Amino acid sequence: MKLSVTRLDRDGRYQTLVTRDDDVIFRLNGVAHAFAIPHDVAHYVVESVLALDGGFWASVAAGAVFPSMSHVDGRRKPKAEARSKTVLKANARPLNEAEVLVRIFNDTIEQGHGKASPVLRGRLKERWAPPGHQPRHIPLEKIAEVFAAYREMLSRWKNVPVGGTLDLRWSG
Repeated sequence: MKLSVTRLDRDGRYQTLVTRDDDVIFRLNGVAHAFAIPHDVAHYVVESVLALDGGFWASVAAGAVFPSMSHVDGRRKPKAEARSKTVLKANARPLNEAEVLVRIFNDTIEQGHGKASPVLRGRLKERWAPPGHQPRHIPLEKIAEVFAAYREMLSRWKNVPVGGTLDLRWSG
C-alpha cells in the first residue's frame, strides 16, 4: 500500500493519499493536533517498527475505511462496507493500543526524553495496557528502533516543502 503525505503548510497541516493494493484510493485529512511529524506518519513509524498487527495502517490495508477517509478513485469491491466493519470490529483493541502507543512515543520524543527514559517506561506501564491487563513488554532495542525511525522520519519531513510529498510504502 502506498502512502503519499503532502505538506499543506508550515503550520503542520497535511493530507495523506492512500493507494491500497487493490488500486482503491482514499484521502485522509490530517488530524487537528500537530506533532513534529504528521500523525499518520507517526502511526507508520510506530506500527511498522513494532510490527503491530491490527493497527491503523494494517487495518486500512485489510479493507477498513475510517470516517476520516474519503474515497477518491478506484472500484471498491462488492461488500467493501461490510468488510470494513468486520475489520474495524476485529481490530478494535489493537487499534486502540496503536493510538495510545503513537501518543506515548510522540509525547516522549517531543518532550526530549530518551529511549531509556523512566518517563517513557512509566507511560508505557501506566497508559498502554487497558484496565486489568499487563502491558506487553517492548524490548529496549525495539524502543531504540522507534526512536531512530522517528528521528529519520522527522529529518525527511523537515525537507518536504509546502506542496511536496513524502512517499511511504506500507507492507505490514
